[in-house]
Amino acid sequence: MLTPVEEHIAFHMAIGQAITQWAHVENGLFNICTVAFSGVPTKVVGASFYAIDNFRTKLAFTDNAIAQSNTFKELIEDWARLREQVRALSSTRNKIAHCRTIGFYGASAGRRYAIVPISYKEPKIKSKRPLPPSGSLCVRDIDLVSRQFSRASNLLLDLMAKAQGGQWLPAEHAPPEPQLRSLKDIRSLIDAARSQR
Repeated sequence: MLTPVEEHIAFHMAIGQAITQWAHVENGLFNICTVAFSGVPTKVVGASFYAIDNFRTKLAFTDNAIAQSNTFKELIEDWARLREQVRALSSTRNKIAHCRTIGFYGASAGRRYAIVPISYKEPKIKSKRPLPPSGSLCVRDIDLVSRQFSRASNLLLDLMAKAQGGQWLPAEHAPPEPQLRSLKDIRSLIDAARSQR
Protein backbone atom coordinates (compact mmCIF):
# COMPACT_ATOMS: atom_id res chain seq x y z
CA MET A 1 0.00 0.00 0.00
CA LEU A 2 0.99 3.59 -0.49
CA THR A 3 1.66 5.63 2.62
CA PRO A 4 0.11 9.12 2.58
CA VAL A 5 3.51 10.67 1.80
CA GLU A 6 4.18 8.19 -1.02
CA GLU A 7 0.73 8.82 -2.44
CA HIS A 8 1.32 12.58 -2.33
CA ILE A 9 4.55 12.11 -4.31
CA ALA A 10 3.01 9.62 -6.78
CA PHE A 11 -0.08 11.81 -7.31
CA HIS A 12 1.89 14.95 -8.16
CA MET A 13 4.42 12.99 -10.20
CA ALA A 14 1.54 11.56 -12.27
CA ILE A 15 0.15 15.08 -12.86
CA GLY A 16 3.57 16.28 -14.03
CA GLN A 17 3.97 13.31 -16.34
CA ALA A 18 0.47 13.78 -17.77
CA ILE A 19 1.02 17.46 -18.56
CA THR A 20 4.43 16.69 -20.08
CA GLN A 21 3.02 13.86 -22.19
CA TRP A 22 0.20 16.11 -23.40
CA ALA A 23 2.82 18.55 -24.70
CA HIS A 24 4.10 15.65 -26.83
CA VAL A 25 0.58 15.13 -28.20
CA GLU A 26 0.41 18.77 -29.29
CA ASN A 27 3.92 18.50 -30.74
CA GLY A 28 2.78 15.42 -32.68
CA LEU A 29 0.03 17.52 -34.27
CA PHE A 30 2.59 20.18 -35.16
CA ASN A 31 4.84 17.57 -36.78
CA ILE A 32 1.92 16.26 -38.82
CA CYS A 33 1.19 19.81 -39.97
CA THR A 34 4.79 20.28 -41.11
CA VAL A 35 4.42 17.20 -43.34
CA ALA A 36 0.98 18.28 -44.60
CA PHE A 37 2.42 21.69 -45.49
CA SER A 38 5.43 20.14 -47.25
CA GLY A 39 7.38 22.80 -49.08
CA VAL A 40 6.43 25.48 -46.56
CA PRO A 41 9.31 26.35 -44.20
CA THR A 42 8.86 24.76 -40.76
CA LYS A 43 9.21 28.13 -39.02
CA VAL A 44 6.20 29.43 -40.99
CA VAL A 45 4.09 26.41 -40.04
CA GLY A 46 5.32 26.63 -36.44
CA ALA A 47 4.52 30.33 -36.12
CA SER A 48 1.00 29.64 -37.43
CA PHE A 49 0.37 26.49 -35.40
CA TYR A 50 1.66 27.83 -32.08
CA ALA A 51 -0.25 31.10 -32.47
CA ILE A 52 -3.39 29.01 -31.86
CA ASP A 53 -4.23 29.09 -28.15
CA ASN A 54 -6.67 26.24 -27.65
CA PHE A 55 -6.39 22.58 -28.44
CA ARG A 56 -9.69 22.20 -30.32
CA THR A 57 -8.54 24.79 -32.85
CA LYS A 58 -5.10 23.16 -33.18
CA LEU A 59 -6.82 19.86 -33.86
CA ALA A 60 -9.16 21.46 -36.44
CA PHE A 61 -6.17 23.21 -38.08
CA THR A 62 -4.37 19.86 -38.34
CA ASP A 63 -7.53 18.13 -39.59
CA ASN A 64 -7.96 20.70 -42.37
CA ALA A 65 -4.27 20.49 -43.30
CA ILE A 66 -4.51 16.69 -43.62
CA ALA A 67 -7.74 16.92 -45.65
CA GLN A 68 -6.03 19.23 -48.17
CA SER A 69 -2.74 17.31 -48.32
CA ASN A 70 -2.01 14.69 -50.94
CA THR A 71 0.65 13.29 -48.62
CA PHE A 72 -2.04 11.97 -46.24
CA LYS A 73 -4.52 10.87 -48.91
CA GLU A 74 -4.04 7.14 -48.14
CA LEU A 75 -4.12 7.72 -44.38
CA ILE A 76 -7.43 9.58 -43.95
CA GLU A 77 -9.14 6.69 -42.14
CA ASP A 78 -6.17 6.20 -39.81
CA TRP A 79 -6.17 9.93 -39.10
CA ALA A 80 -9.94 9.98 -38.42
CA ARG A 81 -9.59 7.25 -35.75
CA LEU A 82 -6.58 8.92 -34.18
CA ARG A 83 -8.23 12.37 -34.28
CA GLU A 84 -11.21 11.05 -32.32
CA GLN A 85 -8.97 9.31 -29.81
CA VAL A 86 -6.98 12.51 -29.21
CA ARG A 87 -10.16 14.59 -29.03
CA ALA A 88 -11.55 12.29 -26.33
CA LEU A 89 -8.29 12.50 -24.34
CA SER A 90 -8.33 16.30 -24.47
CA SER A 91 -11.25 16.55 -22.04
CA THR A 92 -9.26 14.64 -19.43
CA ARG A 93 -6.26 16.87 -20.08
CA ASN A 94 -8.49 19.88 -19.39
CA LYS A 95 -9.55 18.38 -16.06
CA ILE A 96 -5.92 17.84 -15.08
CA ALA A 97 -4.90 21.34 -16.09
CA HIS A 98 -7.88 23.34 -14.84
CA CYS A 99 -9.61 21.59 -11.94
CA ARG A 100 -8.76 21.77 -8.25
CA THR A 101 -6.49 19.37 -6.37
CA ILE A 102 -7.91 18.44 -2.96
CA GLY A 103 -6.63 16.14 -0.23
CA PHE A 104 -9.03 13.62 1.31
CA TYR A 105 -6.88 12.43 4.19
CA GLY A 106 -9.43 10.01 5.62
CA ALA A 107 -9.97 8.23 2.31
CA SER A 108 -8.45 4.86 1.48
CA ALA A 109 -5.05 4.52 -0.18
CA GLY A 110 -5.15 5.67 -3.78
CA ARG A 111 -8.03 8.09 -3.08
CA ARG A 112 -6.37 10.48 -0.60
CA TYR A 113 -5.65 13.07 -3.28
CA ALA A 114 -7.90 13.94 -6.19
CA ILE A 115 -8.37 16.37 -9.02
CA VAL A 116 -11.96 17.34 -8.36
CA PRO A 117 -14.38 18.54 -11.06
CA ILE A 118 -15.32 22.22 -10.82
CA SER A 119 -18.96 21.24 -10.38
CA TYR A 120 -20.35 17.93 -9.21
CA LYS A 121 -23.45 16.50 -7.57
CA GLU A 122 -23.31 15.99 -3.85
CA PRO A 123 -23.84 12.31 -2.96
CA LYS A 124 -27.30 11.49 -1.59
CA ILE A 125 -25.77 9.52 1.25
CA LYS A 126 -23.06 11.40 3.11
CA SER A 127 -19.96 9.49 4.16
CA LYS A 128 -18.61 9.84 7.70
CA ARG A 129 -15.31 10.95 6.19
CA PRO A 130 -14.86 13.17 3.13
CA LEU A 131 -14.30 11.22 -0.09
CA PRO A 132 -13.51 12.39 -3.63
CA PRO A 133 -16.74 13.15 -5.50
CA SER A 134 -17.83 11.30 -8.61
CA GLY A 135 -15.77 12.29 -11.65
CA SER A 136 -12.60 12.94 -9.63
CA LEU A 137 -9.23 11.78 -10.90
CA CYS A 138 -7.04 10.01 -8.35
CA VAL A 139 -3.48 8.74 -8.64
CA ARG A 140 -4.28 5.58 -10.64
CA ASP A 141 -6.52 7.52 -13.07
CA ILE A 142 -3.89 10.18 -13.71
CA ASP A 143 -1.14 7.60 -14.10
CA LEU A 144 -3.28 5.79 -16.69
CA VAL A 145 -4.11 8.92 -18.66
CA SER A 146 -0.46 9.95 -18.67
CA ARG A 147 0.38 6.66 -20.41
CA GLN A 148 -2.58 7.12 -22.78
CA PHE A 149 -1.19 10.55 -23.74
CA SER A 150 2.22 8.97 -24.34
CA ARG A 151 0.71 6.29 -26.56
CA ALA A 152 -1.28 8.90 -28.51
CA SER A 153 1.83 11.00 -29.14
CA ASN A 154 3.63 7.92 -30.49
CA LEU A 155 0.68 7.11 -32.76
CA LEU A 156 0.69 10.69 -34.09
CA LEU A 157 4.41 10.46 -34.88
CA ASP A 158 3.82 7.08 -36.51
CA LEU A 159 1.12 8.61 -38.73
CA MET A 160 3.54 11.38 -39.71
CA ALA A 161 6.26 8.82 -40.49
CA LYS A 162 3.84 6.73 -42.59
CA ALA A 163 2.91 9.82 -44.59
CA GLN A 164 6.62 10.19 -45.33
CA GLY A 165 6.90 6.53 -46.36
CA GLY A 166 8.45 5.29 -43.12
CA GLN A 167 7.50 4.14 -39.66
CA TRP A 168 8.01 5.60 -36.19
CA LEU A 169 9.95 2.84 -34.47
CA PRO A 170 8.74 3.54 -30.90
CA ALA A 171 5.15 3.07 -32.12
CA GLU A 172 6.06 -0.33 -33.56
CA HIS A 173 7.11 -1.50 -30.10
CA ALA A 174 4.44 0.42 -28.19
CA PRO A 175 2.41 -1.57 -25.70
CA PRO A 176 -1.31 -2.06 -26.31
CA GLU A 177 -3.82 0.34 -24.80
CA PRO A 178 -2.62 1.01 -21.23
CA GLN A 179 -4.55 -0.43 -18.29
CA LEU A 180 -4.89 0.84 -14.72
CA ARG A 181 -1.83 0.04 -12.64
CA SER A 182 -2.17 -1.30 -9.13
CA LEU A 183 -1.09 0.82 -6.18
CA LYS A 184 1.70 -1.71 -5.67
CA ASP A 185 2.99 -1.05 -9.20
CA ILE A 186 2.78 2.71 -8.67
CA ARG A 187 4.65 2.35 -5.38
CA SER A 188 7.36 0.36 -7.18
CA LEU A 189 8.03 3.46 -9.33
CA ILE A 190 8.88 5.37 -6.15
CA ASP A 191 11.09 2.49 -4.96
CA ALA A 192 12.86 2.45 -8.34
CA ALA A 193 13.50 6.20 -8.11
CA ARG A 194 14.87 5.77 -4.57
CA SER A 195 17.27 3.05 -5.68
CA GLN A 196 18.70 5.36 -8.36
CA ARG A 197 20.21 7.66 -5.72
